[in-house]
Amino acid sequence: MEQIRDRVAGLDIHRDTVVTYTRIGGSTDIELTKVTTPTTLRRSGPIGIVLIRCC
Repeated sequence: MEQIRDRVAGLDIHRDTVVTYTRIGGSTDIELTKVTTPTTLRRSGPIGIVLIRCC
């Protein structure tokens, strides 16, 4: 599969949790991050932190 972006992010939203995925890097040096957080607003801060790092 051809890589067309060096930075990508995604959200997998469920009733009780949100999973945030990021992939940063080129074809040789890749950093993957996966963070699972509750869906409550008070505890959703890590989602923003992960996504800001990707942008």
